[in-house]
Amino acid sequence: MKRLPWINVVLLVGVVTLALFAYFQPPTAPPNYQLSVLTAADAKSIKIEASGASPIVLEHSGAEWKINAPLAARADDFQVQRILAVLGATAEERLPATDLARFDLAPPALTLTIDGQTFGFGLVNALTREQYVLTRNEIYLTRPGYGMAVPAWQLISRQLFAENETPTAFEFPNFRLAQQNGKWMLSPSPETALSQDDFNRWIDNWHYASALAVQPAAKRAVVTTIQVKFQGNHTVKLEVLQRVPQLVLTRDDQPAFEYQFTDDVSRQLLTPPGTPLKSQINTDEHR
Repeated sequence: MKRLPWINVVLLVGVVTLALFAYFQPPTAPPNYQLSVLTAADAKSIKIEASGASPIVLEHSGAEWKINAPLAARADDFQVQRILAVLGATAEERLPATDLARFDLAPPALTLTIDGQTFGFGLVNALTREQYVLTRNEIYLTRPGYGMAVPAWQLISRQLFAENETPTAFEFPNFRLAQQNGKWMLSPSPETALSQDDFNRWIDNWHYASALAVQPAAKRAVVTTIQVKFQGNHTVKLEVLQRVPQLVLTRDDQPAFEYQFTDDVSRQLLTPPGTPLKSQINTDEHR
């Protein structure tokens, strides 16, 4: 009978040891299933198919993405990277690709194909707020947001000039700015002397001009035209369709859509170098 207290101590030590082991043992990590082995950096082609809409086809060409269908245009890199984000998606749960109708995957309302791998997007689970995605013959539960139906117009780059389009001359109705022997020359000559830095800042406003929006071109009269020459003797004619309250213009090599700029950007682009911005636009020119 005298051994009972020692037995109780041993049992107590065992219980405490097990409790400590359970407390300090690292939790088991949930499964982490990768939806794809592809990477966004290596992707070359994208196809977006949404119910009731024409397929959108994009291709990586040179240093940029281009839209090939249903229109031809440079693609906005930010929007493209949002689409490619699905390649890095993970899931904690996956299911066999059966009973697809139960998950709105027969067929999916939206299908995304990247370099031959297809992702079908189904319903969002009401409890977990995760979306069912069909790919590689399995269904994955992942966070929503990867499968978004984006109109082709929203994928167009808002940059007026491509990254590799470096201006060398601008021909306006009332002035001309061009490079001669590596220096910018303005004619007629400005009333105040301007430095090459002044000209470079003005050129940068054009080179990096980003539109507020890109829309299908509307039929309207042309207010004025601007000829822009780039390195390599490539020339583009810009047609100004409206000056106020927003600047609206098109490129003759992309006549299907128009670029819309804020009034501040309009003043920067249309004012000759060295001219005060406030004198640029006559406010009664509401065309």
